[in-house]
Amino acid sequence: MNQIHFVLVLLSLLTVLVADKYAISWVFGKKELLNKQVVSALHLIASVLLSTVVLTGGLLFVDNPSYFISDSTFLIKLVFVAGLILNGFFIEIFANTATEKTYASLTCSERRKVLWSGAVSLVGWAGAFVCGLTLVYL
Repeated sequence: MNQIHFVLVLLSLLTVLVADKYAISWVFGKKELLNKQVVSALHLIASVLLSTVVLTGGLLFVDNPSYFISDSTFLIKLVFVAGLILNGFFIEIFANTATEKTYASLTCSERRKVLWSGAVSLVGWAGAFVCGLTLVYL
């Protein structure tokens, strides 16, 4: 199960990197508007992959719950993953915005929300990944 979980994490990260590259092209004005079908597909794929990562992680947890609950690295990883799940709901809102408005036309408040969501995603994925590696290799 560890290998399946790890492969799903890597696929999730790859999907998120592709989506982020696409979103960054909108933020920097290289694309005025994003294609709604592409955005929807990337968000759906990332959501399904994150769900399967959570499921396989849950199956790994069930094998030895007392070990994981007593490990602070695991608990920190759960916080990162919870942040990613919560942020996923906000990303859907911002993704729709990117298909209807240019980044330049957003208010300062809207821009701040988009950038905060991107930061939460970056920190969440990096933190969860590092914690996961720490759990496996230390």
